[in-house]
Amino acid sequence: MELKNETCLNKGTEIEKLTADDLTMIVGDNEVKVLGFLAHGKATEDYAVVSVCCNGVWNEWYIPYVYRWHNICINTAIEIAERIKACKPLLTVANIEAYKINTRRLIKLLLGARADVTTPIFKKLLKNCGEWVCNREFRNPNPQRRILDLKQKGFTLATKIENKKTYHMLLPFDIVKAPTYETIPANVRKLIFAALGNKDAYYDKPVDRSALPDHKFPEIRWNASTPKANDCLNEDDMREKFQLLSESINQAKREVCRGCFQTGKRGKFYGIEFFYKGDEAWPQDVPTTGKEAEAGCVGCFWYDMAAWRKALNKLIKGKQQ
Repeated sequence: MELKNETCLNKGTEIEKLTADDLTMIVGDNEVKVLGFLAHGKATEDYAVVSVCCNGVWNEWYIPYVYRWHNICINTAIEIAERIKACKPLLTVANIEAYKINTRRLIKLLLGARADVTTPIFKKLLKNCGEWVCNREFRNPNPQRRILDLKQKGFTLATKIENKKTYHMLLPFDIVKAPTYETIPANVRKLIFAALGNKDAYYDKPVDRSALPDHKFPEIRWNASTPKANDCLNEDDMREKFQLLSESINQAKREVCRGCFQTGKRGKFYGIEFFYKGDEAWPQDVPTTGKEAEAGCVGCFWYDMAAWRKALNKLIKGKQQ
């Protein structure tokens, strides 16, 4: 992960370039200097790296302005500056100590009585709140899963990678209710499979044991306004909302959709330049998150594989005739 002096703010098809010096001027605070920008692409997290003066001492902080777990997706310079200014009071020595004390009292409540594996990691992060902790210090075979668990529980953690080592910093921010994604009861899952004819959308053949209902509209573009209820869906709703994919293809789709979200360029299937609606560029008049963003997915192979295949076959047949 490389600290850059400039970042590109993605507004669909419009790109705005922002430098560290420009953002420092917009913040307009003599005790705040923007040092650069850092992108943690794998987690879809973008940070403004700032130096903040507290009691005459300057400390470096990573302020996330794209942070999917808390529905933070800021794409204007003014909004990033406002976020930095809002976070500044939380970065004082007094607030960090108060955060440690208050959070320590609530660890069991926040993590759950049975969170035995996550608790030791969180205690180390809390003890070093505002400082970097290397993954290797956790003595855990899968620390990334525990970090993810903490983010899902509403904590804000910055991440950086240096010399092939991963570091995390717990930020003294308010606990945010992370978005809760859909869970599909077994009886509803069975109905979805039946409504979709037990057919794998990617391979266009009967599903195997690893198949699962995939939301056509990718979770990375959901926000608090995205409907999540599954208990009153009829068969047409199920066909409109889901497609059946194997676990490996579902994971591949997640990566493609993440790339689309970060770059504004829709994913192709094996490089095939075909979209049954629109083209490679994310539509300029469509927001990047929320229910309205689903319109930007329509036409892409990964959004609706059966519809894409049907449209392409129709095009080929027409040209052959």
